[in-house]
Amino acid sequence: MSDEDYRNHLANGLCLYCHEKGHLARQCPKKSTVKGKTGSDKPPGMAIFNLEMGYDDDQPVEEMDSLPLASISYCNYDTSDESMYELSNKDTKERHEFFHSRNGWIGRLMPFEPEWMEFDESRPPRKQLGDALIEKAEWILDSSQPYPGDELNITSRTGVAYRFKVCKVDDKTYQIRDSYSGVCVDVPAYRLRHPQFRMARWFAHHLANELDIEFLGSYPTQMGNALEELVECLIRDGGPTM
Repeated sequence: MSDEDYRNHLANGLCLYCHEKGHLARQCPKKSTVKGKTGSDKPPGMAIFNLEMGYDDDQPVEEMDSLPLASISYCNYDTSDESMYELSNKDTKERHEFFHSRNGWIGRLMPFEPEWMEFDESRPPRKQLGDALIEKAEWILDSSQPYPGDELNITSRTGVAYRFKVCKVDDKTYQIRDSYSGVCVDVPAYRLRHPQFRMARWFAHHLANELDIEFLGSYPTQMGNALEELVECLIRDGGPTM
C-alpha cells in the first residue's frame, strides 16, 4: 500500500486490511477469522479428546514397594551404663560420663545447643576430639524437633533436651536412639559422611512410616563437613590460656 492510499484510508475511515468501513485493521473480522477445510463453522485443527492439563510445579508421586532400611526396633532403655558405653565411641569416656551426668535434663523442654558449640574462653582445651559424625548427627536430630507423632508442646524453638543418642555400632553402621518415642534405627555410616545428607529428614521419614502417620516438614539441615565444623568450634576453647 502506497503512502497516498494509506492516507486516503485513514481520511475515509477505511480498514487497512479489507478496505471496508466500520472497523479498524486490528479489529478486522476477515483478518482474525480462519475457516476450516470441511466447511463447518469450527476452527481448523485436530480434535483431541480426554486431554488433561497439569502444572509444571506438580511433584510426582513416588510409591515405594518396600523400605530400604536395615532395621527398626523399639529399644529397652533399662540397659546398664556399661552396655551403652560399649556401643558408643570408645575413645571419649569423658563424653560418655558427661551424657549420663545430664540424664536429669532428659524430657525437659528447652532450646538445645551441644557443649562443643558453646564458646567459653575460660574452659581448658578438650583433650579428645571424639566422633564428629556422632556430635553433628545428635545436634541435627535434637535441633530439628518436632518429629511425626510428637506432642504439640514440642516445637522448633523448644524440644526435648538430650533426646537423641547416636552410637557407633561398627565401622559401617551407626544407631540412632530416640528416648522420646522409644525407636531405635540403624543408619549406614556412609550416609553420615555425605555432606548433603539430611539426617533429621531421613529419621522423620522412617519414624512416620513406623508409626503409620503422615510425614510433614522439610528438615533441611545437612550433615556438611562434620569434622571441620567440630574442629573449628573446639579449637577456640581455651585459646587465651594456651
